[in-house]
Amino acid sequence: MADEQSSVRLNIRSGELEVSGTEAFVERLIAIMPDLFTTMSASLRNVPPPDIGKSTTVHGLDEEELNGDKPSLARFIAEKRLLKDSPHEDLVTAFVYYLTKLKKSESCGSSDIILCYEEAAIPKPNNLPQTLNNLMKTGPGRKGYVGSAGRGRYKLTIPGENHIVKMGH
Repeated sequence: MADEQSSVRLNIRSGELEVSGTEAFVERLIAIMPDLFTTMSASLRNVPPPDIGKSTTVHGLDEEELNGDKPSLARFIAEKRLLKDSPHEDLVTAFVYYLTKLKKSESCGSSDIILCYEEAAIPKPNNLPQTLNNLMKTGPGRKGYVGSAGRGRYKLTIPGENHIVKMGH
């Protein structure tokens, strides 16, 4: 991580975008700009509009995410072509994949999955425990994409991993 402070500022009134930081940070930001604006647009739908004319610092992606050192949930969702109206079973499986495979957690809990929904600005399922229970069942007509890691923790199964890998292709 660089010693230099990195920042992104957006003046909504003028449409000016100011980026400061290392050359690698600025180049990486330019490369992911379409994904960033898509994510910002989705996030802003759920927030009161800012005071027009004031500069606003854009939060949500830090330098490690922009440099590719840490996976971005926004980029992952875009790559997998997940939408707000995607089935919750696909979304939950994708979030478990993101948390365990990309963020390298051994397992994840319901609260981690809820945080993914919130970060992605996607409406949460009415009954997440039931969705997880459905994803853990195997047999005819069942997916078995998620497994128990004990004590309310979840992990991805091989069928779940294969399902997510195929998404977006």
